[in-house]
Amino acid sequence: MIGEVFSHYEILDKLGEGGMGVVYKALDTRLQRLVALKFLPGEITSTPDRIARFEQEARAISALNHPHIATIHSMEEHGAGRFLVLEYLAGGSLRDRIRAHRAAAEPFPLADAVRIGIESAQGLAHAHRRGIVHRDIKPENIMFTADGLLRITDFGLAKSAISGPAREELTKDGVTVGTAPYMAPEQALGNITSPRSDLFALGVTLHETIAGQRPFAGASEFATMHAVINQVPELLHQLRADVPEPLARVVARLLEKDPAGRFQTGDEVAAALSALDTELPTAEITYTPALYPQGISFDRSAFEPTRTMALPVVTEAARRQPKTLWIAAAAFVIAVAGAVSWTFFRHPRHVTQLAVLPFTAKSGNAEDAAFGNGLAGIVSGRLAALGGEVWVIPDNDLHQNRVSTPIEARRIFGVDTVVTGEVERPGFGQDVIRMHLVDTASGRTLRSASAKAGAAATPLEEEVVRQTAAMLGLSLDPLAVSKLRAAATQTANAYDYYVLGSGYLQRYDQAGNIGSAVAAFQRAIQLDPSYAMAYAGLSSAYLLQYRSSRDQQYLERARDAAIQALSRNESLDSPHITLGTIAMLTGQTEEGIRQLRAALDSDPVNADAYRELANAYVQAGRPADAEATYNRAIQLRPNFWIGYLDSATFYNNSGRYPEAEKALRTAASLTPDNYLVYRNLGAVEMARGEWADAERSLKQALASRPSGSVYSNLGTLYIYAGRYADAVPMLEQAVSLGGGDEKHAYLIWGNLGDAYRWTKGREASAAVAYQNAVKLATRQLAVNPKDATLLSQIAVYQAKMGAQQEAKSGIEEALTSAPRDSAVLYRAAIVYELCGERTKSLDNLRAALAAGYSLSVVEREPELAALRQDSGYKAISGKRSSSAKKDRP
Repeated sequence: MIGEVFSHYEILDKLGEGGMGVVYKALDTRLQRLVALKFLPGEITSTPDRIARFEQEARAISALNHPHIATIHSMEEHGAGRFLVLEYLAGGSLRDRIRAHRAAAEPFPLADAVRIGIESAQGLAHAHRRGIVHRDIKPENIMFTADGLLRITDFGLAKSAISGPAREELTKDGVTVGTAPYMAPEQALGNITSPRSDLFALGVTLHETIAGQRPFAGASEFATMHAVINQVPELLHQLRADVPEPLARVVARLLEKDPAGRFQTGDEVAAALSALDTELPTAEITYTPALYPQGISFDRSAFEPTRTMALPVVTEAARRQPKTLWIAAAAFVIAVAGAVSWTFFRHPRHVTQLAVLPFTAKSGNAEDAAFGNGLAGIVSGRLAALGGEVWVIPDNDLHQNRVSTPIEARRIFGVDTVVTGEVERPGFGQDVIRMHLVDTASGRTLRSASAKAGAAATPLEEEVVRQTAAMLGLSLDPLAVSKLRAAATQTANAYDYYVLGSGYLQRYDQAGNIGSAVAAFQRAIQLDPSYAMAYAGLSSAYLLQYRSSRDQQYLERARDAAIQALSRNESLDSPHITLGTIAMLTGQTEEGIRQLRAALDSDPVNADAYRELANAYVQAGRPADAEATYNRAIQLRPNFWIGYLDSATFYNNSGRYPEAEKALRTAASLTPDNYLVYRNLGAVEMARGEWADAERSLKQALASRPSGSVYSNLGTLYIYAGRYADAVPMLEQAVSLGGGDEKHAYLIWGNLGDAYRWTKGREASAAVAYQNAVKLATRQLAVNPKDATLLSQIAVYQAKMGAQQEAKSGIEEALTSAPRDSAVLYRAAIVYELCGERTKSLDNLRAALAAGYSLSVVEREPELAALRQDSGYKAISGKRSSSAKKDRP
């Protein structure tokens, strides 16, 4: 068959063979794409009745549209044979992955298993809602694209596909039994199957994936079926020690013999798995800390940043993370927002602050909930672009502060009104949206409106924005409308997938959602290859995948998708911001600045683009330009707390602590319950030597929201206070809450190493913590090998472990990259002191203090206790202390 041509399909390779037929890799010569051809066995197509039945099922399955269900392109005939044209999946099957881990004697990563379970459950839920049961879920039928995106294959085809027994398969006339080890008990008994039968098979698949062995086994097919019906398998955490008991319970419930005892829907399974804390990395996709006492995090990230035990200056590759959270999670929102993204115009005489809360799904299922989240993000971005007398709280900040009700929006952001909504989706392209304007003080609905797909002359997206704007008494600017239409698609299903992808990105912290977003954006592009906004959303999703995995391939994919978006609509600003972010992450500072300025050329009053540009100026060593740009962002949105948090970080990193504190006090007045403000305020107070005030601020932050970053900063404070035994539990808790975020995990592990190092009886544990810190930090150097923050942190850890030559080599490389960075200079002082080179230590410490590093922190650094007795240090600290007194308010 290889090399033969069937219709317009050229056979390239054989992929597999089974009772369902033979599958070949082929080239579609018309569309120039790779496909899979499945040639059906003769018993399926032997009679008109069987053909009619098969065609009916194939039509039903081809109507399924979901990111985690493989596409059936068509069913065709050639000669006397029939074949299906299927989506080609180059990433192999789950079976391949299980075998690879088994061959390497490595356990299957729990985070990957959880994600596979969530995405499979989401795909099954979609099919079940449309009356289709798979009946043969197993690792062979869970496959992946080249990008690693999950697809369920052979969906429902086994229902009438086999008339004779195949290996480990039984059939009865007119009944699909499936594959013996994965059958539900009712399936093995020949009873009626239901969606819960698929969920049982998913439980078997997850059990095998995690434990490395099937829960039911027998010497023969019948013995296996007997085990399925009668045996209760061991719980996963009894078979594998690192499996959390909650995960074991979820899988055990899937394997209940009685269908009534199982989860009843795929949505329930996805929700239960999403609630687990087993995903690595965790939701804490933070940025690296800014300059604070060794290891203290100071940024506006709502993802737990970490604290390293060394006052780091935000080397914008680190410091940019908060920004990129905004860009990755919100650049997607920028993408979602369309051609204008988060634009805020000059401050008018009277401003109404508004929040658009997530739209609820009438059905309650996860897919529709994601659609509602995405649509709310789009409405939010469009309204922000209108400017005028309404300022819209960015959707990402609502999520980060867990705001979902009008009361919470008023309490945390002080907004006067909110927009709420409900989504009803009887099918793709049949959406009904109802919006309400709600007064946050009284909870009263002020106005309502609705929009329905196909009911108006304008596209649904534009109609929703029009109706919402009308409720607010706003008019759509013609330029904004033209940009909105230029970014739209005429393909209804493509738009639905775009909104769905945007909604998954709104909750990218939940296991599996980033992969679901990528799949949805890709499906939108597949339906409309000219859809620029889908490429912009895909770019943002890939950037988030990089944030989660630190895998460089996702940076390349994010860059490619952003370029594709701009090639289709050059007026978009979000792809420029994404490209700027990638450039800054990889140390291409000037290119980053160029891209961010291009975003501002497209949208000259975009306050968020100004903040990103300011961060870039910091990284480029242009502090005057950075300060002016931060101030410009504040001028554009004087009542928005993030601008003040950003400028406070800049002032803190420059050693201008009074100005940093003033900015944070302003932010606190705007958002009194914001834990990020008090976490950063605690860092500034530590830098100023106000230790009791710092402890109060950090405890206030914990009272607002317990987070790894706050525990980390509080543990650092205890180290500087000499309360080492108190520091250990704080930092162990920080590792527990934030250790999965690879960007900051190395900082937390390093801080924990310091706590162990100085706690009597725990010294032996320090080496393991430092080794973890070095391993995690070294992995990040692959993106930007000249990152001075990473190089200097690694050097400090190496020095503490006694690897002096490596430490000195690393710190010299860091100083070459950032010779005036106060945090790098400070770490150099520690490294040289630990390596017994006191003169070099004093020289670097003098330079660090001159560059603005905190004398209060130096005075309490345990590694410098002996150096502080040196006359050379007393000369340095005396001058610095005199200068610092002049800064006191």
